[in-house]
Amino acid sequence: METLAAPADGRSMRGQRARAAVLTACRELMCAGDFRPPVVAIADRADCSVRTVFQHFKTAEAVHLEAIDDQPTRELMVAHVLGVASTNAVETIAIARAIVLGRAT
Repeated sequence: METLAAPADGRSMRGQRARAAVLTACRELMCAGDFRPPVVAIADRADCSVRTVFQHFKTAEAVHLEAIDDQPTRELMVAHVLGVASTNAVETIAIARAIVLGRAT
């Protein structure tokens, strides 16, 4: 027997759009050179409240870490910090995480 997914209601769809807007805003700020943008800046850019950001993410660090799941964002950050693009995907992830966590030197 096949199970059909329940249709999404308006509230859950708005929540999904808000979460996507927060991540997009964070990625845009990161690509502009602010690698650990404050939640207030993310919320302003996403056109939502700080409360909305924290409804979807427990901490600012959680937003930042999820934002760098996006390969182009990671690559741009690493190229900005190193002055050259990295061709090693594992190295790029490690460097981007270090930048977001404040451990890059």
